[in-house]
Amino acid sequence: MLIIEVTGVKGGAGRSTISALLALSMAKKGTDVILLDLDPLGWSSYLMEVRGEGLLPSILSSNTGDLWTDIELEGQTIRVIKMLGNGSKLNDGLYAIYSDAKKREMFEHVMVSAIQERFGIVIADSSTQITEGSSILFDKIREIVKEPIHIRKIFVTDMNKFDVDSTLNAMKNERGEILGTVINMVPPIPSFFELAETYAYLFKGIVTIVPFIESLFNASSVTLSLVPPQIQELANHVFKPIPDFMLIM
Repeated sequence: MLIIEVTGVKGGAGRSTISALLALSMAKKGTDVILLDLDPLGWSSYLMEVRGEGLLPSILSSNTGDLWTDIELEGQTIRVIKMLGNGSKLNDGLYAIYSDAKKREMFEHVMVSAIQERFGIVIADSSTQITEGSSILFDKIREIVKEPIHIRKIFVTDMNKFDVDSTLNAMKNERGEILGTVINMVPPIPSFFELAETYAYLFKGIVTIVPFIESLFNASSVTLSLVPPQIQELANHVFKPIPDFMLIM
């Protein structure tokens, strides 16, 4: 099983949107996908029209309702597991769960039921601020599927120079495997694309430049028709060896 952790150092750069779009793209290409939404506001789940309080708050309140949502897409399944959604932090929620034996047992039972070997890939909407919590979840997935778990990271940034530099610094300290970077929401003006391309050569791996798309920025849900061609192309490479450098724009 492959885990693609879509992460970043700054909120508002479009990390959750990229996570949802990548999940759609992978399903389109014939893979059953788990979208593991770790965002405090549950935004990638929201874009997939999944509502509710989230798995961790549901377990803490002993709510045994719908704890994940399956979306069928052209013969494939996207299983959306929304962890949060009420603004609470992943690390805090997991600590509360694991401090209570019954809550922990319920949580682990749900995870075992939700995560199955037929899902070839997990897209995790994450961030650099929740490393401890995401590591706990990835270890649990490794335990459940009883096979090697390969983790690759995609960093998402906008083209603000400070955010680009912050992303580069975060990547220097990253010990895991980095698939690449998405430079997101680039104004569709030639001079901005030239600047984004200049930034792209500061990174390694697959660098994907995605233009600002108003319909995505204002979207309350996403569909295949809204997936930019750049993300569709990125999806072609998630299982392949990582190149020293590749530019998608």
